[in-house]
Amino acid sequence: MLGYVGMVIFHVYETSSWCSEPIMPPHIFGNRTSFAAVISSFIHNMLTFWVVYFIPMYFQCVKLSTSTRAGLGGVVFTE
Repeated sequence: MLGYVGMVIFHVYETSSWCSEPIMPPHIFGNRTSFAAVISSFIHNMLTFWVVYFIPMYFQCVKLSTSTRAGLGGVVFTE
């Protein structure tokens, strides 16, 4: 929830007159292709972060692995 609020605040700041050189210029969001690329990149990064976070948690909680083994679980120790 906090991330979405941060994104809204970031977008409002970037489109305001206070920001003389925005990181993401507002005209990018006017083009459908660029807007779709930004949204798909955000979703891809969010899903990748969730996988990196939840796979070790799965190994620790469900498989009852140690922390070290859970960190390597998806790569080396698939049982």
